[in-house]
Amino acid sequence: GVQTLAITPAPIASSSIIMIGILFFVRAYSTKHVPKITWNLIMLGHLFVMLFFAFDSDSTWFSLFLYATGIFVSYAAGYLCLKHLESRGETAPLFDYHGHAYEYPRLAVVFFIVCLGYMAFPVTPTFLGQDMFLSTIPTQQALHVVLFGMAYLLNGISIMRLYVKVFFGPHKKRYHEPAYKSA
Repeated sequence: GVQTLAITPAPIASSSIIMIGILFFVRAYSTKHVPKITWNLIMLGHLFVMLFFAFDSDSTWFSLFLYATGIFVSYAAGYLCLKHLESRGETAPLFDYHGHAYEYPRLAVVFFIVCLGYMAFPVTPTFLGQDMFLSTIPTQQALHVVLFGMAYLLNGISIMRLYVKVFFGPHKKRYHEPAYKSA
C-alpha cells in the first residue's frame, strides 16, 4: 500500500518551542519593572505553549480554540485591571509590595479570578483545552509532558508573584495608618 507521511516538526523542535515559553515565564517572574510588562511576558509564554500544543499533539482546532479563548479573555481582563490601576496613578515597579487591595478590594478580587483563568485553573475553557491537548500527546514523548508541567508551574508562580506584589503588603499611601510588622 501507499504510505503517507505526516509533516510534523521533530521532537527537538517541539522541545525548543516549549523551552522558549518557559524562558518567557522565567523572565516574567524575574521582571521588577512595570506590572504590564510582566503580564505581556506571560502572554508571550502562553503563545509559545499554544504553538507547542499545535505542533506536538494530535488534537483538533477546537481544543486550540478552547485553550486560546480562556487565555485571551483573561489576558484582556487582567490588562484592563492593570490599566485601571495605572489610570489612578498607581504605577509602581515590582521591587516592593504595594498593598493595593487595601484601597481597591473589588479590583483585587477581580484580578485574582482573572489570574486563576490566566494560569489555566478550571474557571475558564483553557483548562478543558489543556486537558484535551495533554491527552493527545503521544506516550513516547513523555519529556514533552514534563516540559509542559514545568511551563505550567512557572506560569502559575509568575502570575501569583505579580498578584502578590501588586495587591498584598502594606499600603503605600500617607493617609492610611501604616501596617505594623509585629502584630
